[in-house]
Amino acid sequence: GEKLDGAVTSRIPKPTKVTFTPISRDALAASAFKDPEERVLNMAAIIDWVLQQSEVLSTNCSLAYRQKPQWSALHGRFETLLDSFVRLLPAGPDKTISQILFAISTKHSNAYMLGCSRPGSDNKLPLMPIEIWTSALRFQFQENMSAVSLQRIVSSLMGSLINDTTVGVDEAGTVTGPSRRAARSRTTMRVQGSVRREQAKVDIAISAGGGSDCVTSTAWLGHIGAAPGSLIFHPGRAKAGNLVTLVEDVEGELHDPKQFYMGTDLLGRTQYLAKSMGLGYAFYYMAQDKDVLGKGTTEEVIDHMNNLASAISQTLAHRGCQCRMIHLVDAGGDVLQTVLSNEGFMREEDIPRAQRDVWSLLLALCLKLRLGCDAELVVVSPGVDAQSVWLGDIPFFG
Repeated sequence: GEKLDGAVTSRIPKPTKVTFTPISRDALAASAFKDPEERVLNMAAIIDWVLQQSEVLSTNCSLAYRQKPQWSALHGRFETLLDSFVRLLPAGPDKTISQILFAISTKHSNAYMLGCSRPGSDNKLPLMPIEIWTSALRFQFQENMSAVSLQRIVSSLMGSLINDTTVGVDEAGTVTGPSRRAARSRTTMRVQGSVRREQAKVDIAISAGGGSDCVTSTAWLGHIGAAPGSLIFHPGRAKAGNLVTLVEDVEGELHDPKQFYMGTDLLGRTQYLAKSMGLGYAFYYMAQDKDVLGKGTTEEVIDHMNNLASAISQTLAHRGCQCRMIHLVDAGGDVLQTVLSNEGFMREEDIPRAQRDVWSLLLALCLKLRLGCDAELVVVSPGVDAQSVWLGDIPFFG
């Protein structure tokens, strides 16, 4: 019952004291690169190249983060909310959100931090400056951005994922194929008209896919001051019923590790805690079918993506709201690996087609076209989940 109202109250344990054992950068790097022949993505070089080469992205960041602090720092409101979520879910020390909180709590801006390995990472460890651990990288897609440019991004990325260059997206945000090139979704047109007549403006956050993304999406909306009534959509396993479902609160703590990736317990617990913090957001489970997206035909993928976009658009319209901005929030940066494979930096066979994060990004961009609003890709602590390093300028792999 007691509201946190954005602050850590006396009933929440105080942050754990953080201590550092100084070691040289070479010794730290040796811990990250146990195998001298190992290839690890150098995120610093990759993002630097992307920012220099991009002609269609407006970005709110710079790699010269020491000289130009244009990243969005995760201190302040984000830190307060994240601290509460980590302690009250509760989340173990190996979780991405716990590592990010640890980094924020250190207050050592000139240090490097070696993170924890995660399942499926082959024991690779992220090695990054504290400044990167405690920042968000924002790629912004403005409302006045050329629809042709955005359509090109979506078509290129989706086509490479399903190995079909005939797939695309039209100016209304409808995914199309060779048999539907001239088609336009009547549902989309009806929802757009309904939404635009309403005055209430809210934000939409789409969690990229991981459990940590659900929490960081919530903390991000609170951090930027998103209006009450804003919506958070978290993708998960497809199941019978609606594509989009409002979740029920989970009042009890999460004790089973499976609750962080199975079912809706994590989302329900996050919603319950968000309410206690005075955040008036609505949380929806989004049935994202990985079997279809990972193995389905082009037509099946097209239908599923359009159905998801329509379900979210209709949810917004039924709530009588208009979308101000869409935020695709990815804690750690897995989505960057997938996107960068399209630029030739990574082998396509190393990127599973069924990765939720990239399909969530494509969905967010299609929704931007449908709803006529701004959109952004927010990568919290870029490189953590990608198990990358932030050392030097070149090469792309080290």
